[in-house]
Amino acid sequence: MCTLAAAQETRRLVVPAPPGGNLDRTARLIAQRMSAVTHDVYIVENRPGANTMIATELVAKSPPDGRTLLLGATSLVMISSLQKTSLSPLQDLVPVMQISSERYGLAVPVGSPLRSLADVQVFASTNGPGINCLSVPGTTLIACEQLKHAVGGKSVTVPYAGVAPALTALVGGHGDVMFVHMEAGVKLSESGKIRLLGVSHRDGLPAAVAGLPLLSQTWPDMFLEGFSGVFVPAGTPPGRIRELNRDLNLAQSDPGFKAALREAGQDSIGGTPEHFAETTRRLSQRYESLIRKLDLGPR
Repeated sequence: MCTLAAAQETRRLVVPAPPGGNLDRTARLIAQRMSAVTHDVYIVENRPGANTMIATELVAKSPPDGRTLLLGATSLVMISSLQKTSLSPLQDLVPVMQISSERYGLAVPVGSPLRSLADVQVFASTNGPGINCLSVPGTTLIACEQLKHAVGGKSVTVPYAGVAPALTALVGGHGDVMFVHMEAGVKLSESGKIRLLGVSHRDGLPAAVAGLPLLSQTWPDMFLEGFSGVFVPAGTPPGRIRELNRDLNLAQSDPGFKAALREAGQDSIGGTPEHFAETTRRLSQRYESLIRKLDLGPR
């Protein structure tokens, strides 16, 4: 017993979002499986705020010993293009493994008169102030701004700190539309609290929503691609990164883990640090170009 206790390490998995949202649930799933695989203690630490930079800076400035990890999402590859930051996430953090790729849907409150993507387009052009689009830092913020561009500026992006409060507002009718992660979208749609009008991708979706139109059919330039993945501070020894990658892949190979991700509207990815690094580079370039086109960069 003493030998086992001495061998255990306590690791922090930092999440740049409040409790209750999709990223938080994914973090708790990872922590549970990693604790089972490694017998280390994994503690999920929620650090929302500053467009995810509070959590990002905390991890980037932590000792590079593999004990402090970040569960990052797509906002990580776009934040430097959106605002002035004290660090560069893609230089000050090192990718360990991609957990998932993510799909999104456009949702409205269940009592909304909007029943199609075409209705959204018409409503934006005929309603005086346009349409209110609820957003959180990252992909959905950029999606709202793309919608604004697509409807000729007749849209207002309404920011929230996290997914949970934004969804609460949408369900309560305090916004016209929201781009939602498909985990929340499917569950809230099935419970009759929201209505889904379109999706970013159809692959792997439940039959009940797989027939929804693609967002790109109405707005051809709409780009929505997301991920979640684990990062560590730059300078972490390569051997430690390989160990973490090995353990994460082992944890993710569990059928229950894959099923939970699938239920959450995510495709389980896994793979090497190099594969994840290439994904982050590709999306960073794509979103940097998109942010420039939408004129969303720092003033």
